[in-house]
Amino acid sequence: METYRYKLQEYKGINTRYTCPSCKNKREFTRYEDSITGELLPEHVGRCNRINECGYHYSPKQYFEDRKALTIEENKTFVEKPTGYIPVDYFLKSYQDCSNNFIKYLYSIFNSQMVSMLHYEYGIGTSKYWSGATVFWQLDYYERVRTGKIMLFDDRGKRIKEPYNHIQWVHSILVKQKIFKDFNLKQCFFGEHLLRKHPERQVAIVEGESTAIIAAGFMPEYTWLATGGSNGCRWYDPNIFKILRGRTIKLFPDLGYYNKWLRRGQELEKQGFNISVSDLLERNAPSEHKAKGNFDLRDYLVR
Repeated sequence: METYRYKLQEYKGINTRYTCPSCKNKREFTRYEDSITGELLPEHVGRCNRINECGYHYSPKQYFEDRKALTIEENKTFVEKPTGYIPVDYFLKSYQDCSNNFIKYLYSIFNSQMVSMLHYEYGIGTSKYWSGATVFWQLDYYERVRTGKIMLFDDRGKRIKEPYNHIQWVHSILVKQKIFKDFNLKQCFFGEHLLRKHPERQVAIVEGESTAIIAAGFMPEYTWLATGGSNGCRWYDPNIFKILRGRTIKLFPDLGYYNKWLRRGQELEKQGFNISVSDLLERNAPSEHKAKGNFDLRDYLVR
């Protein structure tokens, strides 16, 4: 059985745990080592043990891909299956149906011309998985369909989380229906296809897909992207973020996540990205929301 050449260093005392390059916590970082020579890879190649609080993980595969230092033949254990793509017909059929609750909510905020523009720009779709459900399609830089996130909102634009969180993925449904035997998902930024369409704009990044769309209605001078969550699409991974090289980027973290996104922004800045992090919500969020932590840029703009 083939094994990986590079593995996380075994724990042999505190001297085998290091300071995380992202969150800066001491003795919380495990580095990768060469299982043949025993040599450690560079000090930023490893995984933070604080998975939920930090989540930093820079693998040997990512390290060598970034530097193009190894060929596939030299390190064949890192060969991956091709990225899975969903046939565009699924996207087009979903896009042609505007009867979802989220689009109806947009009409309560913007005029019909703006709603039509947002629907077109982001390819907002409708799903029959739940009545009135929305599909936020992940279209990559070349407009290939990576997947779609199905979410259910009420008529006030709030996500329905009871009696369970109404989130599903298009690729998972197609696998269950045996339309795909398997599917190698590689996520991208929500709205990534707009980078190619608007190369002159600055880029703004938020967590939620609905937040990106609404922010685009209020501030169309930016190209708004969404990660899909604090750690969504592994946005801080250099292999994901490299699509933004050469752009001016501003991060808008949800309330309570400023420090976490600031650390990640600083790490990406060290790698040559022109990036800043907004503390708008930390400065302006109502005190009741600061206590609960449930506030994002969308809430601020709509208020």
